[in-house]
Amino acid sequence: EIKFKYTISTNGILLDEEMVRFFSKYCFAIKISLDGREYVNDVNRVGFGGEGSYKFVNRKIPLLNEYQKMTRKIVQVTSVFTADTIEYYSDTIEYLVSVKNFRYISTTLDTNTSWSNDEKKIIEYEVRKAFDFFLESFKRGNPFYWKNAFVYYNNLEKERERVCGAGNLFYYVACDGRIFTCGLGVARNSPIGDIQNGIDKDRLWELHKKRRENMKNCIQCSYKVSCNSYPCLYLDSAEDSLSCELFRIYRKIYYEKKTEYDQLIKNFRL
Repeated sequence: EIKFKYTISTNGILLDEEMVRFFSKYCFAIKISLDGREYVNDVNRVGFGGEGSYKFVNRKIPLLNEYQKMTRKIVQVTSVFTADTIEYYSDTIEYLVSVKNFRYISTTLDTNTSWSNDEKKIIEYEVRKAFDFFLESFKRGNPFYWKNAFVYYNNLEKERERVCGAGNLFYYVACDGRIFTCGLGVARNSPIGDIQNGIDKDRLWELHKKRRENMKNCIQCSYKVSCNSYPCLYLDSAEDSLSCELFRIYRKIYYEKKTEYDQLIKNFRL
């Protein structure tokens, strides 16, 4: 018997009570897109009419709270940062946790554009501030799950090479029925099949072969064992990716704060 786990990623604008009941009935996990305070979120999340999404999403928070009560699942909030909003990275996490009372936060950077060296310095500064807030929240008895911290820490603790589960353990299905390995596959318009015809195994095998060729330069890298970029099916070279650079930042901060992390957080569960 095959058991499925369902997840819906949404900006929340069209969310209503009927949808919440449906998601609750079939045990969907919900990921909501919200990039922080209104003036931060609405920099990039703008509709066709030029209006920002914040006020629409904010109205749906009571529905999300109701979903959490019915399912005992925690809504994940995903925030994406660009060069225009990176200075609000740590503030956004604090706002979502302390003001909006979300307990599951995931943050990511726009990887489709190049970041300058000055902007990368801001990234490191903001990530460090975010880690300080993260640890301080545990000290104050107000813990939350910051996906980035737990994923990176867990990877660093495991002395084994990571394997990408995209196209093997999980898939992305678009509204038009096309099937993708993951979000990067969607971004690159690279489907591996559709719901009428199933998975194109030859196409999936092509991606794996291409990945092996692209990652030759990573073989000797000391970070390979716990790297997030190395197993990726789509990155042209992990060593040149922003994800790889971020990993180095997280790794450095982790070792600086390892003792504190182990004492406060290591065994934390939602």
